[in-house]
Amino acid sequence: MKNIFFIALFLLSMQIKAVTTYFYYVPFYDLESKPYIETYFSVVGSSVNYKLVNNTYSGCVEITMLFKQDGVIKQFQKFNVSSPIITDTTKKLDFLFVHRFAIEPGIYNLEIVIRDTLDKTKNGENRFFDVINVLNFPSEITFSGIELLEKIDPTTNENMLSKNGYDLKPYISDFYPASISKLMAYTEIYNSEIIGKNDDVLIKYFISKVTKDEPFDNFQMTKKSKTAAIVPVVASFDISQLPSGNYNLVIQMISKENKILAKQKVFFQRSNPAADKKWDEIAKVDLNGS
Repeated sequence: MKNIFFIALFLLSMQIKAVTTYFYYVPFYDLESKPYIETYFSVVGSSVNYKLVNNTYSGCVEITMLFKQDGVIKQFQKFNVSSPIITDTTKKLDFLFVHRFAIEPGIYNLEIVIRDTLDKTKNGENRFFDVINVLNFPSEITFSGIELLEKIDPTTNENMLSKNGYDLKPYISDFYPASISKLMAYTEIYNSEIIGKNDDVLIKYFISKVTKDEPFDNFQMTKKSKTAAIVPVVASFDISQLPSGNYNLVIQMISKENKILAKQKVFFQRSNPAADKKWDEIAKVDLNGS
């Protein structure tokens, strides 16, 4: 029993020393119809070592991305991400990094290594593995992936968050606690000009239960748009009254003839106990009235 307890403590200490990082990625295409990957990293500042330089403190993580096919490295990305500079190490801030890069179509084994540059042991290292399928530019109307957002502002000065006139701060999670009252997302639609240039279309987006492909309650919106080489779409919902559950955010492009031309969806999970009580009360009223 003592040995088991010792092993548990050892594993916990390893987790505490490792850099805590949240990561996800979204595939896009550029104006030349070439694929690229947009990656999002959020580093928990308290999990990083800091050094003192000129009466201020800063930390740094090294991120290495390896794209392999049959064990052969086909693409390699390596960069350092610095923390915000602080004067008090009891107030370490989380920091964000967005990185975009072109990649050839194909199926890749992705390996990401995230290392604290001030930790010379491997205790400060985290590894992430995934398989990604980068597709050729399609011949039909299609969507990019969907980027969930924490914040969106008009761009005043170009920076790593800037895209199509907006600064898009990613929300690097698919879990929405009760403290978050807004769901925002960004996506792009390609090839819509195959039905005609500058044609009228509708963009419809809604929240659905994962078990259904229809809007949940009144969580749906529609707005007018035009066909173009790339149609950027920003979707936003007030989810303060959305009850707990597993959902999809669904986005569609619809023709003048009310035909769905293309659609995309992304999963998210909601926890909202206050709204759950309200919906339970509504359900009781419906049952009593039936």
